[in-house]
Amino acid sequence: KENYDSYIYIKYHGRLVTQKGISVLARAAEKLLSNNAPVRFIFIGQGQANFEEEFASLSKKYDSKCVFFRGYDRFLSRLCMASADFAVFPSFFEPCGLEDFIAQIYGTIPVAHATGGLQKIINAETGFLYKSNNFEELYALLNSLIKIQLHTKRNFFHTMISYAANYVRKNYSWDIVVKEKYIPLYKSLVQVASDSKSV
Repeated sequence: KENYDSYIYIKYHGRLVTQKGISVLARAAEKLLSNNAPVRFIFIGQGQANFEEEFASLSKKYDSKCVFFRGYDRFLSRLCMASADFAVFPSFFEPCGLEDFIAQIYGTIPVAHATGGLQKIINAETGFLYKSNNFEELYALLNSLIKIQLHTKRNFFHTMISYAANYVRKNYSWDIVVKEKYIPLYKSLVQVASDSKSV
């Protein structure tokens, strides 16, 4: 029986399309797996046939070290998120991003390319960001995080996990967003409309 504490679990869930940086993730995962890193990958999603095949091939080549679920199942996705150590978001561009929020709420540390809405992750405080979206940089970051996580027996990131979950609830809950973002926006639009009518 596999000892859970002997491995680091990394999850990706989302559309399998070029925008999401799937090629970057697949190559970084391949390098970690081929180097016998103490890691297990969980991929969930659907999209372009070539990316689906790439993940399917990885799961076949590295049987028991990598698994690919084609399609979407909300319960399975959330279960895998909650059980993972890290969730990876290697998007080339990302207008907003919700899965990083979900990761933080579930106690999973997001690792993301510093682009678009993913930059709401505070590097080394609520997750980790990397700048150049190539597999070498993602591999290097994941490799270092794996070593830290195992060396400290998963204790090192406890403060970050707690802080990230509280940070999201405090700053991005629906009540806060409505009160601090939407209502001021609507009031400013009403004012603009009122001013234009009086001209």
